[in-house]
Amino acid sequence: MKKATLIFILLLFPMIALAQSMVEIENSDITPVMEDGYIANVNSPETNETTIVDIDVNLPDIKLLPSSPFYFLKRSWEEVKGWFIFNTNKKIKYGINLANKRLEETETLIQNKKTDLINGSLDRFNQQMEEVNSNITKAKNKSRDLTEIYNLVQQNKERHEAVLNQLQAQVPDNLKEVISNIKDVSQTGFQITKEKIQEGMDILENNLQ
Repeated sequence: MKKATLIFILLLFPMIALAQSMVEIENSDITPVMEDGYIANVNSPETNETTIVDIDVNLPDIKLLPSSPFYFLKRSWEEVKGWFIFNTNKKIKYGINLANKRLEETETLIQNKKTDLINGSLDRFNQQMEEVNSNITKAKNKSRDLTEIYNLVQQNKERHEAVLNQLQAQVPDNLKEVISNIKDVSQTGFQITKEKIQEGMDILENNLQ
């Protein structure tokens, strides 16, 4: 038992260091904003030329995108935090929050014209939703009340649909099909999760009768 505790502590120290590095990187990695609210493409290979995308959509300020070499630190830290969430409903909420972040990253990649990274970003969204659905199945088996989570999924579904519709209305024609695919993937993912939650709510209601 003492050996196991010691091993756990030794493993925990690198994670703490990782968390500190994560905070430092997020604080220093600021996306430059051009005049008139345009977003600069910080990943442009030319130092003297900046690709500017005029898209007027209220997207969150994301510090680390999949285009960053430090993106893996963000994902690692998210995973570490998830290890210490033991309540099933809280795990589901945390998973939905991470899936929401993956979509926000995807939407920002569009704005920054990083379309080559979108498929990978959508894969991460799908993987996250699969994990959410797995935890929903566990919650169903425990007859947990999932009403709050159902509402949370619906809110995210509607919000991302609205954001993607705004993006689609403003991007060039060659990106409209890309956004249509993102909408299909995200809306399908949220809908499958809603149906799983509804099954759990129906089971709970039948048990109470």
